[in-house]
Amino acid sequence: PKETIMQLATSKPSELANTNAIYLGLVAQTGKFTPDFIPSKWVIDAYENADIRKAAYFAQKTLTIQGRDYPGIWLVNKYPGNPALFTGATTNYQHAPKIFRVAEAYLISAEAGARLGGGTEAAALATLNLLRKARGVAELAGLSGAPLLQAIKDERFRELAFEVPPRRPEALE
Repeated sequence: PKETIMQLATSKPSELANTNAIYLGLVAQTGKFTPDFIPSKWVIDAYENADIRKAAYFAQKTLTIQGRDYPGIWLVNKYPGNPALFTGATTNYQHAPKIFRVAEAYLISAEAGARLGGGTEAAALATLNLLRKARGVAELAGLSGAPLLQAIKDERFRELAFEVPPRRPEALE
């Protein structure tokens, strides 16, 4: 993909990566979803409806817990699997993990500019806005200092969610 800088090689049957089955937990025999983790409401609400990541990272599914179905529950669908790597008729969530993406480089650049302060903050905000625009969300204006740094941290959370141990954005330092 255009935005991938580094991605691990995978091939079946012997060189497959670990999977994210914990987020969807499709039981092939029943066609039901029994994930280990369900995103909190604040996580879903962190994404504007126009944000292309919301539709790419989440899906509303029927969740099954102890034999009872709960329709319309938001589940993490960021890595549903690559059919070319499936080892059976349904997903095994196999994919070639992306280690470093262009979006992360933009976030690193924006954070560095924000932390340097002064004349670099305008460039940091412009870099952050390039990423936001590519994701379909409105650009930010007039941010500097701590509010700019917080906006970058929040964007990092939205972009890299479910790729690192989950934490609230204010916990990142």
